[in-house]
Amino acid sequence: FRIGFPAGLQIAVTSFSNVFVQSYINHFGSSCMAGWTTYGKLDKFCLLPIQSIGLAVTTFVGQNYGARKFGRMRKSVRICIGMAMGASVVISAVFLIFGKYVYQMFTTDATVIEIGMHMMTLMAPAYAVYVFIEVYSGALRGTGDVLVPMLMTCGGVCVLRVLWVCLLYT
Repeated sequence: FRIGFPAGLQIAVTSFSNVFVQSYINHFGSSCMAGWTTYGKLDKFCLLPIQSIGLAVTTFVGQNYGARKFGRMRKSVRICIGMAMGASVVISAVFLIFGKYVYQMFTTDATVIEIGMHMMTLMAPAYAVYVFIEVYSGALRGTGDVLVPMLMTCGGVCVLRVLWVCLLYT
């Protein structure tokens, strides 16, 4: 319960924020909805490596925390930040350079492609912030702390994203 409840709450808040953002985007018409949906598919390619590395650091830190090897914990976090940042930069660069061609796999509508590329351009720098949220959250989970990572994710990913959408498009 101590570990599962914060994780479940984090997933619920994330899902709710996704619904909120999607309902806000729906007000801008079908081209914007299609651009957002297509961007969401490409966004997964950027997020999955970061999330996977965040999960991996949980194991590394947990094992070293149990063994009282704190130097190795810090080294694991640094290496994982570097790997996740590298993956995020490479994937973002590919999508920013070749994004129009990738979007054409999903649609031929020039307006949808333009909206999707605009979203990618706005969101690409945010992946660097997401790297730190995921890796540090994973490291904290490895030490048994589940409350701070839940607050980091809910605040950093969910609340800020909802506020960003509200402020940017009001």
